[in-house]
Amino acid sequence: MSSMRGTMKLVNPYTGRMECKVCGEYHNACIRPMSGGKYYRGSWQCRFGCKQEDVIPKHKEVTL
Repeated sequence: MSSMRGTMKLVNPYTGRMECKVCGEYHNACIRPMSGGKYYRGSWQCRFGCKQEDVIPKHKEVTL
């Protein structure tokens, strides 16, 4: 089963500025009216078509 999470990370919740976790591109998302500050469904996808599978996981540093 695939995850419904998008590739965008919310940078500033007051302006709706989002950053793609894959390509680093920014865009401003629109907030749905009368939703309590929630964003439209398409706001969490990158406009260049980046996929969740392309996200490189951050590795923790191992100290010896």
